[in-house]
Amino acid sequence: MPFPPLPAPYREQFREPPGFMNSAAISPVSKLVKSRVADYVADFCSATGNLSTLLEEGMSRGRRALAGLLDADVPRVGVTHTTGAAILHVAFGLRGGNVVVPEAEFPTNLYPWIRARQAGLIDEVRRVPLPDLRLTPDHLRPFVDASTRVVAVSHVDFATGFRADLAKLSEAFPEPLLVVDAIQSLGAFPVDGASSDVVAAGSHKWMRAGFGGAAMMVSERAVDRLTPTLTGWMGVAEPLDFQTPPPHPPAAAAARFQMSSDPVMGAVALAAACEVIQMAGVGAISRRISAAMDRLEEELERIGCELRQPWRDPGERAGILTFRVPGRDSAQVVETMRERGVVLADRAGWVRASPPATTTEESIGLLLEGLGQLML
Repeated sequence: MPFPPLPAPYREQFREPPGFMNSAAISPVSKLVKSRVADYVADFCSATGNLSTLLEEGMSRGRRALAGLLDADVPRVGVTHTTGAAILHVAFGLRGGNVVVPEAEFPTNLYPWIRARQAGLIDEVRRVPLPDLRLTPDHLRPFVDASTRVVAVSHVDFATGFRADLAKLSEAFPEPLLVVDAIQSLGAFPVDGASSDVVAAGSHKWMRAGFGGAAMMVSERAVDRLTPTLTGWMGVAEPLDFQTPPPHPPAAAAARFQMSSDPVMGAVALAAACEVIQMAGVGAISRRISAAMDRLEEELERIGCELRQPWRDPGERAGILTFRVPGRDSAQVVETMRERGVVLADRAGWVRASPPATTTEESIGLLLEGLGQLML
């Protein structure tokens, strides 16, 4: 069956070559992101108005756009520099207790907890094995107790593409904060912000907004429980009050989680990226990616590749598929395919394909043709 259609205005935003299948690493940005960032820089170069006002407007646009994407109230959404910066705010805002996190998480969702433990802010980091590669409440339950302050997960696993059910995790563990690294889903698949206490997602993967910004959504109870330890001068209620000696009271809600000056270029890019996503809608984008994944799974199995498929239903799968080519080293496969114009990634001995919504049947054909030559 042909892939579900995408609106022409959305398709026309992107120019990546047909062989690009590496959205889970770094994605090419849209035309609108490029032009909005360039226009913003031009406004700063002209300096015809109050540049502080220009900065405030850029940050405000980013927060409003991300709030719409996450279906959250604007005060709950901030823009920080990276996914890791957002999670560090949480880790260094804890006092005592333990954090439960899958042991095979991407390091962005491990180092903050490790550093907070080393700093003596939390008592223990409990790293959970997932022998079947499935992040479910049953695997986490033996590690969660009355002293657990945070359950930290990736919405989509970077190595397998397994998509966790955030509502089930929230229901299973209602007391700890549920902290979600959503960088492998935001912009491509729905993110259940209502079930999450913190959602952190950088701009350079499925948001297709380049580097420089990250969404950070926080619940009211997260604001209440977290000490704003890493809050800098722009995270306080009156940052321009230079008469009152610091420290000043922290800003309300998500605005308090700001280490230093605002990441305004990232906010501008994220606002434009959200506008592009709205041209199609997250539902249409996710259906298109899922169709490409269906085709990839079917064809890779047909030609004899070994696939990691921890999902049991479509709701547990996102835009990442990892596989092995019999008798071939993963790094060799990735390099050979790159020479043929197909961009993949090597991840710990597995080849990772992560097709964007703009992937076509031609893209799948290029991959299969190259792999077929390798397997002769």
